[in-house]
Amino acid sequence: MPLALNLFKKTLKFPVLWVSLIYLFWWILIPTDKSFSDGIGILIMYFIITVLEILLGKNKILSIVLFIILLPITWLFSIDTLELWFSTVWWLNRDFIYLPLIILSSSYILYNLFQRPSNENKTLRTLVFIATLPILAMNIAYPITCFPDVLDQKEFRNFKYYIVSGLDEDYKPYVFSSFYKCKKWSFKCDYLSTDMNVDKIIIDKERNEVSAVNSNLGLGYTDGNNPRVYEAYSVQLGEHVYQMAINAREFMKCIAPSCDSYTYTLYECNLDYTSCDLLPVQYSTTVDDYGWNYLEVNEATNEINAYNRNDNLIFTYGAHPVCYVDKCVILDH
Repeated sequence: MPLALNLFKKTLKFPVLWVSLIYLFWWILIPTDKSFSDGIGILIMYFIITVLEILLGKNKILSIVLFIILLPITWLFSIDTLELWFSTVWWLNRDFIYLPLIILSSSYILYNLFQRPSNENKTLRTLVFIATLPILAMNIAYPITCFPDVLDQKEFRNFKYYIVSGLDEDYKPYVFSSFYKCKKWSFKCDYLSTDMNVDKIIIDKERNEVSAVNSNLGLGYTDGNNPRVYEAYSVQLGEHVYQMAINAREFMKCIAPSCDSYTYTLYECNLDYTSCDLLPVQYSTTVDDYGWNYLEVNEATNEINAYNRNDNLIFTYGAHPVCYVDKCVILDH
């Protein structure tokens, strides 16, 4: 017991070790996600500063140089930490444990500072401690805020698929669900898509496809030989659901200004999305229309109607499919 207590006290001198444990657990949970690499970069910076503080602490001149170098870094980290906290404090309950963890991580170092003899550069060491405190705070705030919540995970063939819920750095304070594909025993995952709502992974063994699905709205992304992203939400007619899709490779190319149109296709799936068939209708439109096309069901005629952003009818799919606009094609005609 005394040995364990002594070891605990020694580790308190180096909070970077405790922060590293958070990232180790993060890596075990999911090898990498969108925020992981940024967090590791922040951690490495803090580790380097910790090492320099230990090596230069006994030299007054070098300690002054270190303090001067730390000042602009401290200013930036202070702004980032406060911005991160204030942008999420009302959205993520975990934010309220920032302060206790920061106090716990820094109190032992501060206690040791005041126990030192007065001739050991106490004032300078205190200034360096104050300068590194915002960097420590950011290293605690960032992983706590961005730590992922795994909503679902499935194994298929040689891959593991994850749906991970976490804070989106570009759209704070909103929480998004991201879909990842990881090779087994790999240190890296492939990011597939981000959606605010997907929560379940569905496997289509017949077609070797894995999809991320929202339980209420429909398909979000399908990975396979024909990867695809989906428009809006699905609609149900009889024992099937229908949803418009875009080839994911085409979609990624069009994120950059390298094309000016998308081609939509229509898919028919069973009610649990474990089997989806491509239907013989497609429609090309401008990139600006993405996210605005939608489907409606006409139960009287047993047909699916597709509309554009102006509520104009694009096509009707049923026993006798019909196109109503240019760039719409019924493929088996």
